[in-house]
Amino acid sequence: MVETKLLIVDDDPGICETLSDIFQESGHSVAIASRGREAINKAKQTAFNAALIDIKLPDMEGVELIPLLKEIHPDMEVIMITAYASLETAIRALNDGVSAYITKPLNMDEVLPTVEKTLGRQRLITENRRLLKEAQVELAERKRAEEKLREYSEQLEEKVEQRSEELKDTHEQLVRKEKLAVLGQLAGEVGHELRNTLGVISNAIYYLQTTLSDADETIREYLDMISSEVRNSEKIISNLLDFSRTRPAEREEIEVGELIAQVLEKRPPPKNVKISTKIPSDVPPVFVDSQEIGQVLFNLVTNAYQAMISSSSVETPEGGELIVRVQAEKDKVSLSITDTGCGISKEDMKKVFEPLFTTKARGIGLGLAVSKNLVEVNGGSIEAESKEGEGSTFTVILPTKEVQS
Repeated sequence: MVETKLLIVDDDPGICETLSDIFQESGHSVAIASRGREAINKAKQTAFNAALIDIKLPDMEGVELIPLLKEIHPDMEVIMITAYASLETAIRALNDGVSAYITKPLNMDEVLPTVEKTLGRQRLITENRRLLKEAQVELAERKRAEEKLREYSEQLEEKVEQRSEELKDTHEQLVRKEKLAVLGQLAGEVGHELRNTLGVISNAIYYLQTTLSDADETIREYLDMISSEVRNSEKIISNLLDFSRTRPAEREEIEVGELIAQVLEKRPPPKNVKISTKIPSDVPPVFVDSQEIGQVLFNLVTNAYQAMISSSSVETPEGGELIVRVQAEKDKVSLSITDTGCGISKEDMKKVFEPLFTTKARGIGLGLAVSKNLVEVNGGSIEAESKEGEGSTFTVILPTKEVQS
Protein backbone atom coordinates (compact mmCIF):
# COMPACT_ATOMS: atom_id res chain seq x y z
CA MET A 1 0.00 0.00 0.00
CA VAL A 2 1.36 3.47 -0.88
CA GLU A 3 2.11 5.62 2.16
CA THR A 4 -0.20 8.64 2.58
CA LYS A 5 1.55 11.90 3.33
CA LEU A 6 -0.18 14.61 5.37
CA LEU A 7 0.84 18.21 6.06
CA ILE A 8 -0.43 19.92 9.25
CA VAL A 9 -0.26 23.74 9.13
CA ASP A 10 -1.08 25.29 12.53
CA ASP A 11 0.76 27.58 14.95
CA ASP A 12 -0.62 25.69 17.97
CA PRO A 13 2.02 23.08 18.94
CA GLY A 14 -0.48 21.09 21.00
CA ILE A 15 -2.88 20.60 18.11
CA CYS A 16 -0.04 19.71 15.75
CA GLU A 17 1.37 17.10 18.14
CA THR A 18 -2.04 15.57 18.83
CA LEU A 19 -2.98 15.32 15.18
CA SER A 20 0.47 13.96 14.27
CA ASP A 21 0.16 11.15 16.84
CA ILE A 22 -3.33 10.19 15.61
CA PHE A 23 -2.34 10.10 11.94
CA GLN A 24 0.94 8.27 12.50
CA GLU A 25 -0.82 5.57 14.50
CA SER A 26 -3.14 5.14 11.50
CA GLY A 27 -0.17 4.59 9.17
CA HIS A 28 0.15 8.05 7.67
CA SER A 29 3.35 10.04 7.21
CA VAL A 30 3.11 13.50 8.79
CA ALA A 31 4.91 16.82 8.36
CA ILE A 32 4.23 19.95 10.46
CA ALA A 33 4.48 23.66 9.61
CA SER A 34 3.60 26.56 11.91
CA ARG A 35 3.57 29.24 9.20
CA GLY A 36 2.34 29.57 5.62
CA ARG A 37 5.81 30.12 4.10
CA GLU A 38 7.14 27.09 5.91
CA ALA A 39 4.26 25.02 4.53
CA ILE A 40 5.04 26.21 0.99
CA ASN A 41 8.70 25.23 1.32
CA LYS A 42 7.80 21.76 2.58
CA ALA A 43 5.24 21.32 -0.21
CA LYS A 44 7.96 22.04 -2.75
CA GLN A 45 10.02 19.20 -1.28
CA THR A 46 7.28 16.61 -0.72
CA ALA A 47 4.15 15.63 -2.64
CA PHE A 48 1.48 15.64 0.08
CA ASN A 49 -1.84 13.88 -0.38
CA ALA A 50 -3.68 16.25 1.96
CA ALA A 51 -3.06 19.34 4.08
CA LEU A 52 -4.86 20.36 7.29
CA ILE A 53 -4.64 24.17 7.45
CA ASP A 54 -5.64 26.50 10.27
CA ILE A 55 -7.75 29.38 9.05
CA LYS A 56 -5.58 31.83 11.01
CA LEU A 57 -1.81 31.72 10.59
CA PRO A 58 0.83 34.19 11.86
CA ASP A 59 1.98 35.29 8.41
CA MET A 60 -1.15 34.89 6.26
CA GLU A 61 -4.74 33.75 6.15
CA GLY A 62 -5.34 30.03 5.62
CA VAL A 63 -7.47 30.79 2.57
CA GLU A 64 -4.49 32.65 1.07
CA LEU A 65 -2.28 29.62 1.53
CA ILE A 66 -4.66 27.21 -0.22
CA PRO A 67 -4.14 28.44 -3.85
CA LEU A 68 -0.38 28.63 -3.28
CA LEU A 69 -0.28 24.98 -2.23
CA LYS A 70 -2.69 23.97 -5.00
CA GLU A 71 -0.38 25.58 -7.52
CA ILE A 72 2.38 23.23 -6.34
CA HIS A 73 0.18 20.10 -5.98
CA PRO A 74 -3.12 20.54 -7.89
CA ASP A 75 -4.50 17.18 -6.69
CA MET A 76 -3.76 17.78 -3.01
CA GLU A 77 -6.84 17.69 -0.75
CA VAL A 78 -7.30 20.55 1.77
CA ILE A 79 -9.05 20.27 5.16
CA MET A 80 -9.60 23.58 6.94
CA ILE A 81 -9.19 23.88 10.75
CA THR A 82 -11.35 26.70 12.11
CA ALA A 83 -12.73 27.92 15.38
CA TYR A 84 -15.61 29.62 13.59
CA ALA A 85 -18.06 26.87 12.72
CA SER A 86 -20.64 28.81 10.79
CA LEU A 87 -22.44 28.20 7.48
CA GLU A 88 -20.68 31.22 6.05
CA THR A 89 -17.32 29.78 6.99
CA ALA A 90 -18.20 26.41 5.43
CA ILE A 91 -19.33 28.00 2.15
CA ARG A 92 -16.21 30.14 1.97
CA ALA A 93 -13.98 27.16 2.63
CA LEU A 94 -15.66 25.09 -0.08
CA ASN A 95 -15.37 27.95 -2.58
CA ASP A 96 -11.67 28.22 -1.81
CA GLY A 97 -11.08 24.57 -2.84
CA VAL A 98 -11.45 23.01 0.61
CA SER A 99 -12.63 19.40 0.67
CA ALA A 100 -13.79 19.44 4.32
CA TYR A 101 -13.29 21.32 7.56
CA ILE A 102 -12.97 20.48 11.25
CA THR A 103 -13.69 22.79 14.15
CA LYS A 104 -11.90 23.74 17.29
CA PRO A 105 -11.87 22.47 19.94
CA LEU A 106 -11.04 19.29 18.05
CA ASN A 107 -13.29 16.27 18.40
CA MET A 108 -10.77 13.47 17.94
CA ASP A 109 -13.53 10.98 17.13
CA GLU A 110 -14.39 13.06 14.05
CA VAL A 111 -10.93 14.13 12.89
CA LEU A 112 -9.64 10.77 11.66
CA PRO A 113 -12.91 9.77 9.85
CA THR A 114 -12.98 13.17 8.15
CA VAL A 115 -9.41 12.78 6.95
CA GLU A 116 -9.94 9.15 5.86
CA LYS A 117 -13.09 10.14 3.98
CA THR A 118 -11.23 12.94 2.23
CA LEU A 119 -8.32 10.65 1.32
CA GLY A 120 -10.76 8.01 0.13
CA ARG A 121 -12.31 10.51 -2.20
CA GLN A 122 -8.87 11.47 -3.45
CA ARG A 123 -8.01 7.82 -4.10
CA LEU A 124 -11.31 7.40 -5.94
CA ILE A 125 -10.61 10.46 -8.08
CA THR A 126 -7.08 9.25 -8.74
CA GLU A 127 -8.33 5.80 -9.69
CA ASN A 128 -10.98 7.29 -11.97
CA ARG A 129 -8.33 9.42 -13.63
CA ARG A 130 -6.13 6.38 -14.08
CA LEU A 131 -9.02 4.42 -15.57
CA LEU A 132 -9.93 7.37 -17.80
CA LYS A 133 -6.33 7.64 -18.99
CA GLU A 134 -6.20 3.91 -19.69
CA ALA A 135 -9.52 4.18 -21.53
CA GLN A 136 -8.16 7.09 -23.58
CA VAL A 137 -5.01 5.14 -24.39
CA GLU A 138 -7.10 2.11 -25.33
CA LEU A 139 -9.38 4.29 -27.43
CA ALA A 140 -6.39 5.86 -29.16
CA GLU A 141 -4.93 2.41 -29.82
CA ARG A 142 -8.29 1.24 -31.13
CA LYS A 143 -8.50 4.27 -33.39
CA ARG A 144 -4.99 3.58 -34.66
CA ALA A 145 -5.93 -0.05 -35.22
CA GLU A 146 -9.11 1.00 -37.04
CA GLU A 147 -7.09 3.47 -39.13
CA LYS A 148 -4.56 0.77 -40.00
CA LEU A 149 -7.40 -1.61 -40.82
CA ARG A 150 -9.01 1.03 -43.01
CA GLU A 151 -5.71 1.72 -44.76
CA TYR A 152 -5.13 -1.99 -45.22
CA SER A 153 -8.66 -2.39 -46.56
CA GLU A 154 -8.11 0.45 -49.04
CA GLN A 155 -4.75 -0.99 -50.07
CA LEU A 156 -6.36 -4.41 -50.45
CA GLU A 157 -9.12 -2.95 -52.61
CA GLU A 158 -6.53 -1.16 -54.73
CA LYS A 159 -4.46 -4.34 -55.06
CA VAL A 160 -7.55 -6.37 -55.96
CA GLU A 161 -8.58 -3.75 -58.52
CA GLN A 162 -5.04 -3.57 -59.87
CA ARG A 163 -4.80 -7.34 -60.03
CA SER A 164 -8.19 -7.53 -61.74
CA GLU A 165 -7.00 -5.02 -64.33
CA GLU A 166 -3.79 -6.99 -64.81
CA LEU A 167 -5.74 -10.22 -65.26
CA LYS A 168 -8.09 -8.49 -67.66
CA ASP A 169 -5.16 -7.13 -69.66
CA THR A 170 -3.48 -10.54 -69.64
CA HIS A 171 -6.68 -12.20 -70.82
CA GLU A 172 -7.11 -9.62 -73.57
CA GLN A 173 -3.50 -10.11 -74.65
CA LEU A 174 -3.94 -13.89 -74.75
CA VAL A 175 -7.12 -13.56 -76.80
CA ARG A 176 -5.39 -11.09 -79.08
CA LYS A 177 -2.38 -13.38 -79.53
CA GLU A 178 -4.61 -16.34 -80.31
CA LYS A 179 -6.52 -14.23 -82.82
CA LEU A 180 -3.29 -12.98 -84.32
CA ALA A 181 -1.91 -16.51 -84.61
CA VAL A 182 -4.99 -17.76 -86.45
CA LEU A 183 -5.15 -14.70 -88.67
CA GLY A 184 -1.44 -14.87 -89.37
CA GLN A 185 -1.63 -18.46 -90.52
CA LEU A 186 -4.70 -17.75 -92.65
CA ALA A 187 -3.20 -14.55 -94.05
CA GLY A 188 0.01 -16.24 -95.11
CA GLU A 189 -1.81 -18.99 -96.96
CA VAL A 190 -4.52 -16.88 -98.57
CA GLY A 191 -2.28 -13.91 -99.35
CA HIS A 192 0.11 -15.84 -101.59
CA GLU A 193 -2.74 -17.49 -103.48
CA LEU A 194 -4.58 -14.22 -104.06
CA ARG A 195 -1.41 -12.39 -105.10
CA ASN A 196 -0.84 -14.96 -107.85
CA THR A 197 -4.43 -14.55 -109.05
CA LEU A 198 -4.21 -10.76 -108.99
CA GLY A 199 -0.97 -10.95 -110.94
CA VAL A 200 -2.79 -12.77 -113.74
CA ILE A 201 -5.63 -10.20 -113.69
CA SER A 202 -3.14 -7.31 -113.70
CA ASN A 203 -1.29 -8.79 -116.72
CA ALA A 204 -4.61 -9.31 -118.51
CA ILE A 205 -5.61 -5.68 -117.93
CA TYR A 206 -2.24 -4.47 -119.20
CA TYR A 207 -2.70 -6.60 -122.34
CA LEU A 208 -6.21 -5.29 -122.92
CA GLN A 209 -5.13 -1.66 -122.40
CA THR A 210 -2.34 -2.21 -124.95
CA THR A 211 -4.40 -3.99 -127.58
CA LEU A 212 -7.50 -1.84 -127.13
CA SER A 213 -5.78 1.49 -127.43
CA ASP A 214 -8.52 2.67 -129.76
CA ALA A 215 -11.36 1.48 -127.46
CA ASP A 216 -14.09 3.90 -126.57
CA GLU A 217 -14.05 5.92 -123.35
CA THR A 218 -16.38 3.58 -121.46
CA ILE A 219 -14.15 0.55 -122.01
CA ARG A 220 -11.04 2.49 -120.98
CA GLU A 221 -12.87 3.75 -117.88
CA TYR A 222 -13.80 0.23 -116.83
CA LEU A 223 -10.28 -1.06 -117.46
CA ASP A 224 -8.90 1.72 -115.26
CA MET A 225 -11.48 0.87 -112.62
CA ILE A 226 -10.44 -2.80 -112.64
CA SER A 227 -6.77 -1.80 -112.49
CA SER A 228 -7.43 0.49 -109.49
CA GLU A 229 -9.28 -2.26 -107.63
CA VAL A 230 -6.44 -4.68 -108.33
CA ARG A 231 -4.01 -2.22 -106.73
CA ASN A 232 -6.30 -1.87 -103.70
CA SER A 233 -6.50 -5.65 -103.43
CA GLU A 234 -2.73 -5.92 -103.64
CA LYS A 235 -2.43 -3.42 -100.80
CA ILE A 236 -4.79 -5.52 -98.67
CA ILE A 237 -2.78 -8.63 -99.48
CA SER A 238 0.44 -6.84 -98.57
CA ASN A 239 -1.10 -6.01 -95.18
CA LEU A 240 -2.11 -9.65 -94.78
CA LEU A 241 1.41 -10.84 -95.56
CA ASP A 242 2.95 -8.23 -93.27
CA PHE A 243 0.54 -9.31 -90.57
CA SER A 244 1.61 -12.94 -90.87
CA ARG A 245 5.31 -12.15 -91.09
CA THR A 246 7.31 -13.08 -87.98
CA ARG A 247 10.86 -12.24 -89.11
CA PRO A 248 12.99 -10.38 -86.52
CA ALA A 249 13.57 -6.67 -87.00
CA GLU A 250 16.85 -5.64 -88.64
CA ARG A 251 17.54 -2.67 -86.43
CA GLU A 252 20.00 0.13 -87.04
CA GLU A 253 20.41 3.76 -86.08
CA ILE A 254 18.52 6.18 -88.29
CA GLU A 255 17.70 9.88 -88.04
CA VAL A 256 14.04 10.53 -87.28
CA GLY A 257 13.87 13.47 -89.66
CA GLU A 258 15.20 11.32 -92.50
CA LEU A 259 12.66 8.60 -91.75
CA ILE A 260 9.78 11.09 -91.79
CA ALA A 261 11.03 12.73 -94.99
CA GLN A 262 11.11 9.35 -96.76
CA VAL A 263 7.52 8.61 -95.71
CA LEU A 264 6.19 12.03 -96.76
CA GLU A 265 7.99 11.76 -100.08
CA LYS A 266 6.44 8.36 -100.67
CA ARG A 267 3.03 9.52 -99.43
CA PRO A 268 2.60 13.24 -100.33
CA PRO A 269 -0.48 15.03 -98.96
CA PRO A 270 -3.66 15.65 -100.92
CA LYS A 271 -3.93 19.15 -102.32
CA ASN A 272 -6.27 20.30 -99.53
CA VAL A 273 -4.08 19.07 -96.64
CA LYS A 274 -1.28 21.14 -95.09
CA ILE A 275 1.74 19.51 -93.40
CA SER A 276 3.62 20.97 -90.41
CA THR A 277 6.71 19.31 -88.92
CA LYS A 278 8.22 20.16 -85.55
CA ILE A 279 11.50 18.26 -85.25
CA PRO A 280 14.20 19.65 -82.92
CA SER A 281 17.72 19.57 -84.32
CA ASP A 282 19.17 17.78 -81.29
CA VAL A 283 16.90 14.71 -81.41
CA PRO A 284 19.07 11.55 -81.25
CA PRO A 285 18.71 8.81 -83.88
CA VAL A 286 16.40 5.90 -83.17
CA PHE A 287 17.46 2.26 -83.17
CA VAL A 288 14.84 0.50 -85.33
CA ASP A 289 14.20 -1.39 -88.55
CA SER A 290 13.77 1.57 -90.91
CA GLN A 291 11.62 -0.43 -93.36
CA GLU A 292 9.20 -1.61 -90.67
CA ILE A 293 8.89 1.71 -88.85
CA GLY A 294 8.64 3.43 -92.24
CA GLN A 295 5.64 1.23 -92.98
CA VAL A 296 4.13 2.16 -89.59
CA LEU A 297 4.48 5.88 -90.30
CA PHE A 298 3.18 5.36 -93.82
CA ASN A 299 0.03 3.71 -92.39
CA LEU A 300 -0.48 6.48 -89.80
CA VAL A 301 0.00 9.28 -92.36
CA THR A 302 -2.36 7.56 -94.80
CA ASN A 303 -5.02 7.18 -92.10
CA ALA A 304 -4.63 10.85 -91.17
CA TYR A 305 -5.08 11.96 -94.80
CA GLN A 306 -8.17 9.80 -95.15
CA ALA A 307 -9.66 11.13 -91.89
CA MET A 308 -9.28 14.73 -93.10
CA ILE A 309 -10.42 14.10 -96.68
CA SER A 310 -13.50 12.24 -95.53
CA SER A 311 -14.38 15.06 -93.12
CA SER A 312 -13.75 17.95 -95.56
CA SER A 313 -16.78 19.82 -96.82
CA VAL A 314 -17.81 22.95 -98.65
CA GLU A 315 -17.41 24.90 -95.39
CA THR A 316 -13.84 23.57 -94.89
CA PRO A 317 -12.41 23.22 -98.44
CA GLU A 318 -8.85 23.32 -97.07
CA GLY A 319 -9.30 19.76 -95.75
CA GLY A 320 -7.10 20.05 -92.69
CA GLU A 321 -3.59 19.99 -91.27
CA LEU A 322 -1.26 17.12 -90.49
CA ILE A 323 1.22 17.92 -87.71
CA VAL A 324 4.30 15.79 -87.08
CA ARG A 325 5.98 16.38 -83.69
CA VAL A 326 9.17 14.78 -82.41
CA GLN A 327 10.48 14.96 -78.85
CA ALA A 328 13.38 13.25 -77.06
CA GLU A 329 12.51 11.51 -73.77
CA LYS A 330 15.51 9.95 -71.95
CA ASP A 331 16.48 6.86 -73.97
CA LYS A 332 13.43 7.16 -76.22
CA VAL A 333 12.04 9.39 -78.93
CA SER A 334 8.35 10.27 -79.08
CA LEU A 335 6.94 10.79 -82.59
CA SER A 336 3.34 11.95 -82.85
CA ILE A 337 1.14 12.38 -85.92
CA THR A 338 -1.87 14.64 -85.41
CA ASP A 339 -4.70 15.30 -87.86
CA THR A 340 -7.65 17.69 -87.77
CA GLY A 341 -10.02 15.13 -89.24
CA CYS A 342 -13.24 13.51 -88.11
CA GLY A 343 -11.80 11.90 -84.97
CA ILE A 344 -12.69 8.57 -83.38
CA SER A 345 -15.46 7.86 -80.88
CA LYS A 346 -14.63 6.74 -77.32
CA GLU A 347 -16.17 3.35 -77.96
CA ASP A 348 -14.10 2.77 -81.11
CA MET A 349 -10.90 4.02 -79.44
CA LYS A 350 -10.85 0.87 -77.30
CA LYS A 351 -10.62 -1.30 -80.43
CA VAL A 352 -8.47 0.69 -82.89
CA PHE A 353 -5.49 -1.68 -82.59
CA GLU A 354 -7.54 -4.87 -82.80
CA PRO A 355 -7.18 -6.86 -86.03
CA LEU A 356 -10.17 -6.82 -88.40
CA PHE A 357 -11.60 -3.69 -86.77
CA THR A 358 -12.20 -0.74 -89.08
CA THR A 359 -14.50 2.28 -89.34
CA LYS A 360 -13.84 2.70 -93.05
CA ALA A 361 -16.24 1.65 -95.75
CA ARG A 362 -13.43 -0.27 -97.42
CA GLY A 363 -10.54 -2.18 -95.88
CA ILE A 364 -10.19 -5.13 -93.53
CA GLY A 365 -8.81 -3.37 -90.45
CA LEU A 366 -5.23 -4.64 -90.37
CA GLY A 367 -3.26 -1.39 -90.79
CA LEU A 368 -3.13 -0.35 -87.13
CA ALA A 369 -2.86 -3.95 -85.90
CA VAL A 370 0.16 -4.46 -88.19
CA SER A 371 1.60 -1.11 -87.04
CA LYS A 372 1.28 -2.06 -83.37
CA ASN A 373 3.04 -5.38 -83.96
CA LEU A 374 5.88 -3.78 -85.91
CA VAL A 375 6.43 -1.07 -83.27
CA GLU A 376 6.53 -3.61 -80.44
CA VAL A 377 8.93 -5.86 -82.39
CA ASN A 378 11.25 -2.84 -82.56
CA GLY A 379 11.13 -2.33 -78.79
CA GLY A 380 8.69 0.56 -78.85
CA SER A 381 5.07 1.31 -78.11
CA ILE A 382 2.17 3.13 -79.77
CA GLU A 383 -0.60 5.20 -78.20
CA ALA A 384 -3.71 6.90 -79.54
CA GLU A 385 -5.79 9.89 -78.47
CA SER A 386 -8.81 11.26 -80.26
CA LYS A 387 -11.79 13.53 -79.87
CA GLU A 388 -14.69 12.96 -82.17
CA GLY A 389 -15.15 15.83 -84.61
CA GLU A 390 -11.76 17.42 -83.75
CA GLY A 391 -9.08 14.98 -84.83
CA SER A 392 -6.69 12.28 -83.62
CA THR A 393 -3.12 11.89 -82.45
CA PHE A 394 -1.11 8.67 -82.78
CA THR A 395 2.17 8.64 -80.86
CA VAL A 396 4.95 6.17 -81.58
CA ILE A 397 7.62 5.84 -78.88
CA LEU A 398 10.87 4.38 -80.21
CA PRO A 399 14.15 3.45 -78.47
CA THR A 400 17.36 5.31 -79.17
CA LYS A 401 19.49 2.26 -78.47
CA GLU A 402 18.95 -1.48 -78.52
CA VAL A 403 16.70 -2.69 -75.70
CA GLN A 404 18.48 -5.42 -73.75
CA SER A 405 16.42 -8.58 -73.31
